[in-house]
Amino acid sequence: FVSCWMSSLRGSNPLQKDRSAVLIKIDKQKQELESSQSALNCRVKHLTIDRDYLELKETNLTNELRVTTDDHNLQMQYQDELLEGVQSEIKVLEERLKKLRMQENSILEEKKK
Repeated sequence: FVSCWMSSLRGSNPLQKDRSAVLIKIDKQKQELESSQSALNCRVKHLTIDRDYLELKETNLTNELRVTTDDHNLQMQYQDELLEGVQSEIKVLEERLKKLRMQENSILEEKKK
């Protein structure tokens, strides 16, 4: 009995060895899981930073597009007003030219007499 008890204290008992092997295996798996968890946490942190950057970039691009669109619309409005002014001036000049042509024709008719 004493020798059996002594050998179990030294760890030579097969159940004790199996238990130790299982505990070592569990500890190793626990370390692997902790390492995987740490890697996942790091990846989540990086993805969060990427997401935040992309959201900021999207906001900046949206604002830039809005400003560019507003500038374009103002430029188009200015061009429309300028075109209206030019067309109106052409109309006035065409009417003046028509009157001058009539005056010219009248003078030429008077000259023929």
